[in-house]
Amino acid sequence: MSRHVLFLAAALSLAAPDALAQRAPGDARRGDDDLRRSSIVRAVEQIGPSVVNISAERLVRSRPGPLDFFGVPGERGRRSESLGSGVVLDASGIVVTNDHVISGASKIYVTTSDGRELEAELLGADADNDLAVLKVDGKGLRPVRVGTTADWMTGETASARFAEISLGR
Repeated sequence: MSRHVLFLAAALSLAAPDALAQRAPGDARRGDDDLRRSSIVRAVEQIGPSVVNISAERLVRSRPGPLDFFGVPGERGRRSESLGSGVVLDASGIVVTNDHVISGASKIYVTTSDGRELEAELLGADADNDLAVLKVDGKGLRPVRVGTTADWMTGETASARFAEISLGR
């Protein structure tokens, strides 16, 4: 008997979001959404426009093989691309990402949350700390609000937000 009650309670809890979605417009749906809007959801909503996609292109040179004697002369290579995420730190176009994403890149592109693709310039990188600072020229960039340790509370949940590769938020 208790298994049936537990199953029914689980089924009702899973069906609850669907039941809320079926309410008529103007019902108390907004109030229900507010109850579900945790501090993590609010943080993701706030930082989302500051998160960017990073695409780095590099030319990987290949060594000549024994059969290359008969091939086309010149240096051989292939294009390689790496993807990662970053965050806009300043509205002037300063973006921070990971060094391993852009290391050795010949071209770096930043795609903003509104879909703009901007070519980036590498200002500096620190492989030991896996950090890189980029500069893009773009208007309307939304910098993240950087907090301090004074903003933290003991026991508070920390979260990291990354750009989806497709930027299909």
